[in-house]
Amino acid sequence: MKPRELGTVVGRFAAAPLGTRFHIWGRLRSFPVDEVLEALPHEGQLLSLGCGHAATEIAALLRHPELRCTGVDPDGAKLGHARRAAEGLPLTLIEGTTPPPGPFDAALIVDVLYLLTRAEEAALLTALHSALRPGARLVLKEMDTKPRTKYLWNRMQEFLSLRVFRLTRHRHGVCGLRPAADLALQLEAAGFRVLRSVSLHGGWLHPHHLLSAVRL
Repeated sequence: MKPRELGTVVGRFAAAPLGTRFHIWGRLRSFPVDEVLEALPHEGQLLSLGCGHAATEIAALLRHPELRCTGVDPDGAKLGHARRAAEGLPLTLIEGTTPPPGPFDAALIVDVLYLLTRAEEAALLTALHSALRPGARLVLKEMDTKPRTKYLWNRMQEFLSLRVFRLTRHRHGVCGLRPAADLALQLEAAGFRVLRSVSLHGGWLHPHHLLSAVRL
């Protein structure tokens, strides 16, 4: 993400505490946002699960003016900051953990599934399948388990975020990451066809991986 675009997104959070703004800035600087945004459709109704402060979603709406977005997250405080930051943008925010009724044209999930148990993950993907129209696109960004050194660094960071600083709301603690190939199989089992599975860890501290799929 170019500095000017990053500054525009973070600038929308001017009313948020300094720590929140710094967290959002660091978050957008810590993963391949551009690859995620360009994997999304440029128009239609987008559903984002686990949107948090919705900084990625705001960036998507600023970049693709024909896009509309509904974000879902269990953290009401983060959504409060997001609502103020998204003023004037077509972003609807819902506090919760399950997809609202669709049909949506696309879905986005960024670093969420690793926080769920396998049963919760299966239930979420089943509900998501129902909320999407046939042929809808799913863009999923998660962490892989390789390279090993980046995986171990990510595990330590997530432990601090979840258990020490409690930056992410989650009742189970770190449930663990798994190979991207396993996630692809889970998507297939939930009624999606994986079109693209690509590692994005090059040049980053973390083992980012992107999967793009369509709802059958």
